Amino acid sequence: MKKDNIADNYFGYEVKDPYRWLEDDNSKETKEWSDKQMINFKENISKQKKEEISQFLKDIWDYEKRSVPFIEAGKLFQWRNSGLQNQFSLYMIEEDKATLILDPNTMSDEGTVEISGYSVSPDGKFLAYSISESGSDWQVIKVKDLNTLKDLEDSLEYVRFSSMTWNKESNGFYYSGYTMDKDMKEEERTRHCRLNFHKLGQEQIADEIILNRPEDPDTHFYVENSKDKLSIIVNLGSGTKIENNIWIKRNEDKDFIKLFDNMDAEYIYIHNEGDTYYFLTSKDSPKMKVISVDISSKTPVINDTIPESDCVIDSVEATGGRFVIKSSKDAQSILSLYDYNGNYIKNIELPGICSVNGLFAKHDQNDIYYSVSSYTIPPTIYKYNVKDDEIDIFYKSDFKYDTSDLKTVQKFFISKDGTKVPMFITGKKEIIDNKKTTHCLMYGYGGFGVSLNPGFSLSDIAWYKSGGIKAIVNLRGGFEYGEDWHRAGMHENKQNVYDDFI
Repeated sequence: MKKDNIADNYFGYEVKDPYRWLEDDNSKETKEWSDKQMINFKENISKQKKEEISQFLKDIWDYEKRSVPFIEAGKLFQWRNSGLQNQFSLYMIEEDKATLILDPNTMSDEGTVEISGYSVSPDGKFLAYSISESGSDWQVIKVKDLNTLKDLEDSLEYVRFSSMTWNKESNGFYYSGYTMDKDMKEEERTRHCRLNFHKLGQEQIADEIILNRPEDPDTHFYVENSKDKLSIIVNLGSGTKIENNIWIKRNEDKDFIKLFDNMDAEYIYIHNEGDTYYFLTSKDSPKMKVISVDISSKTPVINDTIPESDCVIDSVEATGGRFVIKSSKDAQSILSLYDYNGNYIKNIELPGICSVNGLFAKHDQNDIYYSVSSYTIPPTIYKYNVKDDEIDIFYKSDFKYDTSDLKTVQKFFISKDGTKVPMFITGKKEIIDNKKTTHCLMYGYGGFGVSLNPGFSLSDIAWYKSGGIKAIVNLRGGFEYGEDWHRAGMHENKQNVYDDFI
């Protein structure tokens, strides 16, 4: 294969680039190389073998998949996929009867329309949902009557990355809107976000502007109700920064309480008991902690409720007088219970090396729902009652392939600078246990604070079945060990990511 004698000097280091000629995908040489690779592929895999693999993938994909359910106004909602559908559909379940509410598979002939957001009104009568087409960030918000299953005339445009948060009366909702001036350049239209309130049946142009910050055009808003529905909490972000501000407005007040206004950390609302509000935050805690704040004080005092530990806190929900904390250690999930004073109660049992996803809980109920999966086990939905301390399987999929012959192990290795880095290895038990030589796929990411936690992949099952193994490396730049691990793979530290992988 052709090798050019090309090298660049970066900060005193010579970096050779002998295959730069392949970057020109229109050149004759690149086309000839590509054609040779295709010939090599066809020589090594027969048409029959290719069809066998294709049919196997189709067979294992064809089973019903369901999301973790969520509950509003006593009604249970769940996203479902019959097997080979392009997108999941939303169902409302009442007395074991499932009614189809939204089916994005029927919204366009090309299958390019997706549901990008949704919110059920507190009284359970309406569903606000946003759709986007062909992968666009721009959304259109519509409202469906859950009794008639018909859309209302309300249709809101000029929306991007918006939450839809209903008021207590269920007659309107907050959303993030942008200018309606279509003649404005695209880069300007995506700035100057406004927090609006839409009243059902009202023309969009008449929607009330709740917040608008022309002095900071990159500010965007995410709003949610307090758990007691007596106030709204507004998350003010800027661009792609993780850090955010938190403003709170009681329903009876005109002005906002600018609780956190220095853009100095990430703050995520969890719950409130009266004027005591709880937040998950990265403030002085790269692995996250839970704090409480009394907003009735003129100078709010912040208290650590659950201090930072050696586990990274991923999310926190309140239910039945308890905090349910989903955390991770060495990229493996842990599910724990604490009381509102921060006292540890217990861990909820999990099946070995796995990840917890889609945790749902309501503060005034005792049941929580969550999904557990691993590299070898498809998602299973569990229901746990915090009062009775009982775990039940809520839904287990009818996956066709027996994965009992597969195994995952976690290994640690030392990177170039002495840092300990974790890695998951998955394959057939006989190969893993006997350390047999075989083909190996190795994957890592190492960026944007993305953690690679154990997760089920249908395409990987075909690889394991053929005798291959896969190694997932938890590179620096992710969030497996918190913000310090993330920053250790950023900017001037980016070389650490490549050293970890090599």
